[in-house]
Amino acid sequence: MRTAWEQHSEGHRAAVELAAVEAAALADALSFYLRRRFVGGELELAAQALSLRCFTELSDRLGTLRSAGVGGRLLLSEEDLRGLREAVCLYLAERDTESYQPPEERERLAELHELNEPLGDLLTVLPKAPAPPAALSLLR
Repeated sequence: MRTAWEQHSEGHRAAVELAAVEAAALADALSFYLRRRFVGGELELAAQALSLRCFTELSDRLGTLRSAGVGGRLLLSEEDLRGLREAVCLYLAERDTESYQPPEERERLAELHELNEPLGDLLTVLPKAPAPPAALSLLR
């Protein structure tokens, strides 16, 4: 995974280059996370509904990279990065067990272990977006 920072109108974004196998592993972890976090309970708060929408959109983007089979570039917001890191941590905590794992699951777990630290590193060096001008903050 190669990373860089870019400034966009919405703020800083992490530009992440993923290999196909990395995109597939992240897509699986995010799908697992969405099932665990949002299925079975009611979406009580608007924030949860917005979070679900954001993660579903990110899951779709990862799915596109996965289905292409060649990897590619993603622009990730701070929320995207935090969600991916949380998804990877949950997947590893629940699925990386001492019991038998099929070869494809062992490969996925190995990829996620390799991606976990770089995702955390990205969050620690996240550039702080400048505060919007006072006139703009009044419009929000």
